[in-house]
Amino acid sequence: MRVLFRTDGVSVFQSAIFLTTSTVLHSAASVVVIDPTWLPDEVMAIRRYVEGIGQGKEWYVLLTHSDYDHILGWQAFPEARVIASASLAHSPHKKRILKQVKQWDADNYVQRPWPVEWPRVDVMVEFDAQHMVLDEEMSLRFWLTPGHNPDGIMVFAERQQTLIVGDYLSDVEFPFIDYSYLLYEDALKKMELAIDTFGVNVLVPGHGHVAFWPQDMCNRLRESWEYLDALWAHVAGRKSFDEAWLWSRYPFAANQVAQHLANIRRAEAEIDWQGRWLAISE
Repeated sequence: MRVLFRTDGVSVFQSAIFLTTSTVLHSAASVVVIDPTWLPDEVMAIRRYVEGIGQGKEWYVLLTHSDYDHILGWQAFPEARVIASASLAHSPHKKRILKQVKQWDADNYVQRPWPVEWPRVDVMVEFDAQHMVLDEEMSLRFWLTPGHNPDGIMVFAERQQTLIVGDYLSDVEFPFIDYSYLLYEDALKKMELAIDTFGVNVLVPGHGHVAFWPQDMCNRLRESWEYLDALWAHVAGRKSFDEAWLWSRYPFAANQVAQHLANIRRAEAEIDWQGRWLAISE
């Protein structure tokens, strides 16, 4: 398991699969493991790290959203309390997502030493700017960020000045809009506000690499907006989407073409020919 970044209070791991990140926040009294993933050996490497730093501390697993690659490792930490959105806790898509986990494991001959089950959410995030104080050195601020999917959240660790955004602001993925174009825009606005307001020093996306510099964070926001604007203009018939421009920015075109086409269909379902919003559809 590759360690992307480590400092006092924050460690970011990166899987070999889809460059997926897992983050560990820790203080004198608490450890928060965010989206532990992918392969069993990778998840167990994170667990061994947590065992090394977490003796006598309260353990938490925080799930940024319910995509199958982000929930498949939570049960490697059975003693931890689970933090997630209320929407994730009550998701109507549980069976479908768990089936995706099991199908991926079957396709790749992966055997997990823990059962594949829906997360048992102990602490729910229910509203924007929700504040959780886990101890004197671990204070978390949450925002709801549906758009990529229906139940996303982002979290700002105040003392560590670290913002974990789930599947947004990646340097290897354009916006993946699997739920709502309009709500995706709202999520970006919340991230922009958080970056401008709270003095974020570390930004962790769900896939790709950590951003440390304000200019890098601003560039990722700008690139996300540029993609959404180009998508809207294409669907509204104002300007054809420049595919060469897109694939000059993102290195995994062979895998991501299908997602781009799905984004176009999603936008077509939400925006009429005059550029007006239609109802959100699942």
